[in-house]
Amino acid sequence: MGKTGAGWYLGAVVLVASCVLPGLAVAQPAAGQGTAQPVAATSGEVVSTRYGPVRLFADARDGSGEGGEAVFGAQRIKLPGYGLSLEASFQMPEADLLVLTSGSGARGMPPAYFLIQVTAQGMAELSAGKDFSTADHTFRMERTGIGLVFDLGFENKRKKKAIYRDGVLTVEFGPSRPDEPLNRETCADLLNTVVQCLGKEECAGDSLDLFAMGTQRMLFALDNTPGFSSDTFFKVCREICRSRRYDARAARQRICHY
Repeated sequence: MGKTGAGWYLGAVVLVASCVLPGLAVAQPAAGQGTAQPVAATSGEVVSTRYGPVRLFADARDGSGEGGEAVFGAQRIKLPGYGLSLEASFQMPEADLLVLTSGSGARGMPPAYFLIQVTAQGMAELSAGKDFSTADHTFRMERTGIGLVFDLGFENKRKKKAIYRDGVLTVEFGPSRPDEPLNRETCADLLNTVVQCLGKEECAGDSLDLFAMGTQRMLFALDNTPGFSSDTFFKVCREICRSRRYDARAARQRICHY
């Protein structure tokens, strides 16, 4: 079950950043897989754990105006981004885990994610220095018999995932994958976007002039996934613009490979 930000869907829990392309919305975790509370911590939101409360601040308390902050007792962890909030929480045998997120501040860019561990000994950011990020807006998680598995989508055409087990977070990459047909829902989103090229007044301009910045960033994020090329997408767009004709089947074959 679930949905990724680039249209690659599978898994027990799916959390996807909303984006410019239609149909790519945020989904909540399934029952029993974690408690999602995606409310921005603008006034010091209190998150309960077995070891005491963690307070989240959307803005760092040092007055710098940069990033947010998680506070547990006397401990403080400053985290980059805008609007720090709780995405999900898990009670593991050895610790409570908080999955936090913050916005990039730029429309169409993936949000940042952080994994915080809370124990009787204190709080720690397990994701620090671990490339715990998504390039294509995919972010989903599944609780397994060994811990937690985070699907981070694709990066440079390679499958990316993170695994939490016994207090340790590791990030792994799979081999590069050849082009393959896109998920049908993502394909539909792309076709709904490319058909807008019928109404473009300037057909020969730079690709960056054809769509709003948020849409451009989402298309470039999709370049990380097998089966999509923004170069091909923009080429099809220009051809539709020049001819003032839209053939849905031909566009689907070239953009989605089916």
